[in-house]
Amino acid sequence: IIGRNEEILKLTNALKSMQCELLAVVGRRRVGKTFLIKNFYKQFDFECTAIPNADINDQLLNFHRKLVIYSVKKKNFGVPKNWIDSFYQLQIVLGLKKSKKKKVLFIDELPWMETSRSKFVDALAHFWNDYAVHSNVLLIICGSAACWVIQKIVLNKGGLHNRITQLINLKPFTLIETEEFLKHKCITYNRQDIATMYMINGGIPLYLNEYKKGLSIAQNVDLIWFNKNGILYNEFEAIFTSLFFNPQNHISFVRALATKRKGLTRVELLFFTKIEDGGSVTKTLQVLIAAGFITLIFPFGKSKKDSLHRLTDAYRLYYLQFIEKHKKATNTVLQHLQITIAWKIWCGYAFENICIAHINKIKQKLGISAIYTEISSFAIKTANQKQGFQIDL
Repeated sequence: IIGRNEEILKLTNALKSMQCELLAVVGRRRVGKTFLIKNFYKQFDFECTAIPNADINDQLLNFHRKLVIYSVKKKNFGVPKNWIDSFYQLQIVLGLKKSKKKKVLFIDELPWMETSRSKFVDALAHFWNDYAVHSNVLLIICGSAACWVIQKIVLNKGGLHNRITQLINLKPFTLIETEEFLKHKCITYNRQDIATMYMINGGIPLYLNEYKKGLSIAQNVDLIWFNKNGILYNEFEAIFTSLFFNPQNHISFVRALATKRKGLTRVELLFFTKIEDGGSVTKTLQVLIAAGFITLIFPFGKSKKDSLHRLTDAYRLYYLQFIEKHKKATNTVLQHLQITIAWKIWCGYAFENICIAHINKIKQKLGISAIYTEISSFAIKTANQKQGFQIDL
């Protein structure tokens, strides 16, 4: 495991504590949530991964088959008709285990289990309150739909209210963690190259893992991004459709923000996308923020309504700026792009996003990390023959 020191401390404490623990792990897709959990705990008393876009019958069958695998006596229960029965069967399976150690349970991609009228969350809450809290259990729940997990589980007003004991919001690698990851793969780049690579695909472990030893940054990018068999060639649409049921508005917002580097207010965003205002807009923006696609920037001295939504996801920004426009290209694409004006403009914006992502490191380097600070942008528009100016951070 590279980096993740704070997260490992939480995972350790949850395992060693003398009480039951309900640990929620959220974070955008490809950031390494499942890898971290499985490589830290290694063995589980029960583990199940939900099936994407499956109905309740398939989810129950999948859960049931996992129960049979983890049952000490290989007890073959009948396939349950609902989630209450499923968790009752899980309770029986766990009760058959003689070990007095903490029982470690892992449910991955939890949001997929909550199908229409399935009452999965209610059944999970009943299992937790009726059995788990009395049985030395560590339950780890995980999901890429971070907003769903936070709204439905962390901020639950029903049976799971205030039941989360640990929350991990797993972020992409920092620059230093990216450097450590590359060293682990025996890839040697100078720090300017690493910064360029970070601006292109961010600190997403799955993307970084595609870089091959012995190839330059340009050669690797051509293979990963511009080759039809590259992992990132069609990633843009795949990410949205895997996270959101109706992703049209999410994509429209991201595309609009990609054209306005300083960011857009909510009013400006609606104007450019022609989407009607309402509660669904608020939810869509909250989801995009929770997913790590956009960041809210608060202008100095302005009200909350003047806050700017800025596209800070490296992959989406690079894709919309270059990949989509050069999909017919085959090789030496990055070398060609690096001499264009568009590349230089993009570099400036992408580097600003690196600074935003590493704001705590910047404060630490400036010696102000222990001082109360606020993060803002600042702009004065040209007016009355006076020249305007802008400070991005």
